[in-house]
Amino acid sequence: MRALARFFLGKIEMDAEQPQKAIAYFMTSLQGELPSIYIKPALLNILRCAEQLGDKRSFEKGYE
Repeated sequence: MRALARFFLGKIEMDAEQPQKAIAYFMTSLQGELPSIYIKPALLNILRCAEQLGDKRSFEKGYE
């Protein structure tokens, strides 16, 4: 459940235009037991945030 909570905290941070915080939440959600239906959206959100930040390392992490 913590992974799912972190996913939604990431969504909240994205809506608040805080991509740096959002990436951290999405990354930690993927390290937990995130339900499979949320894995692709988490990866896509990491890519979106990384693009906003110009963060190449996080952008590449989204493709792994």
